Amino acid sequence: MRGCLIKLQTDEDPDDGVKDLIDSLLKKVDIDRDGVISEEEFHRSIKERYPLLLECMGPVFPSRVARRAFLSTFTDRLGRF
Repeated sequence: MRGCLIKLQTDEDPDDGVKDLIDSLLKKVDIDRDGVISEEEFHRSIKERYPLLLECMGPVFPSRVARRAFLSTFTDRLGRF
C-alpha cells in the first residue's frame, strides 16, 4: 500500500496516509456500518456504487504478459479472454 501513495516532503508518517486511505475505503464499502465488509457489501459497492474501488488498492487484473504466460502454461488456447 505504501507504494500507492505519493510521497510528500512532510513530517507525517507514511503509515498514517495508508491508514487514512483504508478508513476512507471502509466508510464507502461498509454499507451497514458494522465495521466489517461482508461479501454482499463488497459486491454491492463494487457493482452498483463505486466500480473504480476495485482497483483503488492496486492493480487487480494481470498484465498481458502474465496472462499469456499463464495461458501457455495451463491451457492449449492463447486466444483473447
